[in-house]
Amino acid sequence: MRRAARSSCIWADRDREPRGRQARDVYEYQIGNEPSAGRAIGHGVMDVLTLGLWKVVGTPIEGVQGETYHATITYDRDDKVVEIKTRKTRSTV
Repeated sequence: MRRAARSSCIWADRDREPRGRQARDVYEYQIGNEPSAGRAIGHGVMDVLTLGLWKVVGTPIEGVQGETYHATITYDRDDKVVEIKTRKTRSTV
């Protein structure tokens, strides 16, 4: 798949690094941090029951949800994929 076609259907670029005759795109994405109506309702109920004090506890808990990954895609000089690597990154929190 050529880079132009792939870029329109996957994650947003985090970085673009030309490397001689090859090019490398680095993408960042998260897994496990999908929106949840049940979780939102639970947080809303806890906010009401604790008169807003739940925000102090609930906000940091939500901040550490999910795992961040980087995908590195390397292309040859014809913009064809040569290699795909993914790796889990450390939490920034």
